[in-house]
Amino acid sequence: MAFQRDSFHSIQERPPAQVPVTPKNREPALSLKRIRPANLLASVLILIAAFWSPSAPAESYPLPVAVTPLQLSGSHLNGQERSSIYTYAMSDAGPAPELIFINNRAYLIWNDSGSNGRISLLKPDLSGVEKDLVTIKGRQIADATSDGSSITVITLEWQIKKNSPEVHTAHIESYGTSGQARFRTRIVGTLSYDKEGDQGIDSAFSTFSVEWSGKEYATYFNTYRKWDDGVVHQSEYLALFDNSGKKLMKQNSPEGWTWNVSHSFRPKMAWDGMRFLMATVGDAYPRGLVVQSYVRNDSLDREVVIEVPKAAAGETYQYVVISTGDVYGKDGKGWIVFDSRLNRSDYDIGLIRTDSNGKASSPVWITRTSSARERIPRIHPLGDKFLLVWAVDTSGKTPDKAWFPTTAEMKTQIALVNEDGSISVNPFDVPATIRGANRLFRFPNGDAGWINDVTGDAKKMEIVRVSAPGSVVTDNTDTDSEDLNVDPDDSNTTDVVDPESIEYDPSLDLPILQSAMRGDSGAVQGFLSRGGNPNASYQGWHAIHYAAYYGHAEVCRLLLKAGAKPDVLIEGWSAMQLAESKGHPEVVEILKPVSRSRNRSLKPAPSPNSHLKLSKPLRDSREPAIRRRDLNGVDQAREISPPREH
Repeated sequence: MAFQRDSFHSIQERPPAQVPVTPKNREPALSLKRIRPANLLASVLILIAAFWSPSAPAESYPLPVAVTPLQLSGSHLNGQERSSIYTYAMSDAGPAPELIFINNRAYLIWNDSGSNGRISLLKPDLSGVEKDLVTIKGRQIADATSDGSSITVITLEWQIKKNSPEVHTAHIESYGTSGQARFRTRIVGTLSYDKEGDQGIDSAFSTFSVEWSGKEYATYFNTYRKWDDGVVHQSEYLALFDNSGKKLMKQNSPEGWTWNVSHSFRPKMAWDGMRFLMATVGDAYPRGLVVQSYVRNDSLDREVVIEVPKAAAGETYQYVVISTGDVYGKDGKGWIVFDSRLNRSDYDIGLIRTDSNGKASSPVWITRTSSARERIPRIHPLGDKFLLVWAVDTSGKTPDKAWFPTTAEMKTQIALVNEDGSISVNPFDVPATIRGANRLFRFPNGDAGWINDVTGDAKKMEIVRVSAPGSVVTDNTDTDSEDLNVDPDDSNTTDVVDPESIEYDPSLDLPILQSAMRGDSGAVQGFLSRGGNPNASYQGWHAIHYAAYYGHAEVCRLLLKAGAKPDVLIEGWSAMQLAESKGHPEVVEILKPVSRSRNRSLKPAPSPNSHLKLSKPLRDSREPAIRRRDLNGVDQAREISPPREH
C-alpha cells in the first residue's frame, strides 16, 4: 500500500479573545544608543488601551510578558486571519516569521501574501519596518539563522499547481545586513520522480531547519527520494555547506546523509557547540522519538529514546503519538522538548537532555496533567534557566479527533525550568498567540520571544517578549521610593535622576508603556532595569501619564525613582492632575511633592482610549495561498511506498 500524505482537515475557525498583555523584565541593564521614537503608527498600542477603564486594577504575571504591535510594509502570508492551524498531525504547518538581531538591530524574516520571502530591517523601537532589504520572488522562507554578520535562510521554490503554490525545491541563500546577496545554492528538488535518485522536498509534512556552527551551515528537513526498488520513500535529509555556500562533500558524496529515519516527521536541529544535534519522530524504521548527532567527518550517532509499539492492523503513522517540539544546544550539551500521550491519559510535555558525548537521558516530564492536552513545546534560554512555551488544546475534542487544532482552540502557556528539567516557575496562561511553527529568539539583552502572525490584520504582526525574573531598579538613584513623599522644598525629592545622561534601549518603550497602563509594577521594574526609558511616550502620552490616569501608585513610584518627569504635559494636563480628575488620591499623594503647582487646563481631561484611533479589521476566513494545497490530489503521493527498513 502506498504511503499516503495527510489531507488538511476543514475546521470552523473562531476568532481568539482579544485580550491585551503586559510584560516585566529583570536582569542587568542594557546600554544602547538612545533613540527617541517618532511618529509611531496610530495603532501601535492597540493591545494596551482597548480594554481598560480609568480605575483598572493592576494585573501581572509570574514572569514579565509583553505583547506589542509590529506594523509591516505590506501584507503578510496569514493575511486577515484571526485563527490559523496551530499544528497538523505530523508537521508544524506553514513557516512562521522570525526575528534575528545583528549589532543590536532587528531583522524580520517573513513571507508576504504572495508567498515571497522578505528580510526587513525594523525600527529601533521595533514598532514597524524601517526598510525592506530583500524580497525573494517565487520562494518562501522556511527558516533562518545568522553567523553574526549576515542572514542565511532556507527558501522553498514553488510553482502554481491546481491554482495554488506547491513547493518543490529547497535552496540555501545568504544576505548581508544591507540586503546584498552573498550566495544561493540549490540543496535538493525535483518536479517529478521519474528515475532512480530523483529527490525532492516533502511538501506535505515539511519541517525545515538551518543552523550555523561557526564553521559551516547545516540544513535538515523532510525529503522524498526514488530508490533502487523503483518507488519513492520519505525520510529526512542533512546537508552541510561552507560559509560561501559550497556544499561540503565526503568521498564524492554530500556531507551528511540522504536517508535515515523512515518515515520522518518534525525533524528539528541545533548546534550544541560540538555537534549538530537532531530529533525527529519515525513511524516505522525506527518507530518512536529518535535523537541523532552528527559531527563533520565523523559517524552518525542514532538513539531511539522513546520507542512506540509496532502499528497494529489498520493503524497508520498518526498512531505514533509523539511530536518533536524543539531542540537547543550549548557547551556540548542539548535539550530536546516534545509532547506525547504514549501511556498517558493525554498529551504532556517532556524534556530529554543529551550529555557531552551526545547520549540522551531518560525523559523528564514537565507536565503531568490528566485533563489538559499540551502540544508542541518550544525551548530557549532565559537568564540561567530555560523558557518553555506551548499551547493547551481547549477544543474539548477527544485525542484521536484533535489532529488539526486551530490557534483559536489553543491557550498559550509558558513556564521556566532549570537545566535538569525541574520547574522554576510553574506553567501559567498568557494572552498571546503562538502556533506550532513559531521559533523562539533572543533579544540583545537576553529576553526571549516570538512573532505572532495571526492577528486579524494583514499588515500587522505582534512581538511577544518574555524576560527573566529577579531584576530590580538599582543604578538610577540612591533615593528610596518612600522618600518621594516629603516636602517639595527638599531638593532630594526633585533631583532623582537626570534621564538625559542615561542611554536607553528604545525597543523597550512599548513594553514599558503597556506595563504602566496595565499596572504591572514587576514588569515596569524589570524593563527599567534592562535599559528601559522611564520617559517612554506615545503621541504625547508618557508612562507616568498612563500610570496616574489608571491609578497605579506603585508604578508611579518606580517611574519617578528611575527618572520620570512628573510635570510633562499631555494636552495641558500633568500626571498629578490626571490622577486628581480620575479620583486616585494615593497617586496624587505620590506625585504632589515632586510636581509643580499649576492651573488646570481648560481642556477636558484627555483619555488614552479616545486618543488612540483603534481599528478592528474584518475577519477573512480564507486560508493563505501556500497552505491551500490539495494534498490528496498530488500525483507523486501515489508513488510513495510504505517505509523502507534501514
